[in-house]
Amino acid sequence: NAVLGGAESKKESKELKKVEMTSVLGNCTLNLTNSETKNGVCKCYASIILGGADIILPDDWTVNVDGLTCILGGVDDSRSDSKKKAKNVLYLSGTVILGGIDIK
Repeated sequence: NAVLGGAESKKESKELKKVEMTSVLGNCTLNLTNSETKNGVCKCYASIILGGADIILPDDWTVNVDGLTCILGGVDDSRSDSKKKAKNVLYLSGTVILGGIDIK
């Protein structure tokens, strides 16, 4: 959670299921590069208001943003296209208002 500031979290789990992030006038960084899911699915609930969030993922993860509502904001996946088969899927849900989420 980041309110009027910044927050950084690095998750190292072999059975990651769910993460939450909140950013109000600040920036959150969520690093999942050393994480895996038990069944290939991780859910992330994000509340981004007048702020931003960075989510750092391995190349073999895909991102589904169907559950995310963006109002004057958005999501940018700046990773290069990987030829690897996706082992894990991150389902993003929640709200982005006047802010953004960067997938790296």
